[in-house]
Amino acid sequence: MSTTQIEDPSARTETATPPQQVPPEAMPVQRPRRIRRRYLVDARGQLRSSLLSIGVVALLLVFANVALMQLYMSSSAPIADLAPELHSSLMARDRLRITYAVIGSAVFLLGFAALRIIESHKTHGAAYNLSRRLEEIASGRFDVRTHLRATDDLQQLAERVNEVAASLRESARRDAEDLEYCAASAAASGADPELVTRLEDLARAKRRSAS
Repeated sequence: MSTTQIEDPSARTETATPPQQVPPEAMPVQRPRRIRRRYLVDARGQLRSSLLSIGVVALLLVFANVALMQLYMSSSAPIADLAPELHSSLMARDRLRITYAVIGSAVFLLGFAALRIIESHKTHGAAYNLSRRLEEIASGRFDVRTHLRATDDLQQLAERVNEVAASLRESARRDAEDLEYCAASAAASGADPELVTRLEDLARAKRRSAS
């Protein structure tokens, strides 16, 4: 009675084999690298982290405008006492100066708030990107890779995520080889065809995760 022996993949020697044609549907899909256009990817978190510094700047601007108003009025009062007929024109000039100061302060505050939100995007945008990649890895997609902009924070964390994904991808590849070996062994030994099919399906699923 002859028995069919299946070679263990770990004991195989390297032999020159012709390159296999990979079907298009099995090839990994290269997703284009996109530049984030939204600066408020986490509106609540970004606004909360920026609110304190914006509030401090706004308070300082209020004190500055009050000080300027008192300075203008104190400089105009002696002139109005010496020339009462100029009182109305001096008051109009002071109101105009104060209006310009308030408008300038408002523009400065809006610009500062915009810059602060853009700056917070370096952290919150990177965190949003990382969370999306981790969700894909958790769903079994190990072919993902995190790409951050050069100015983003959390660069080291992104590298660690990429290393974890690469490790899982290599583990899935080895599992696929083991499952393929088990499926071939089961088929050669006359095992239940349903079991062989199940093993082949699992091997293909592992291949897809590693591709």
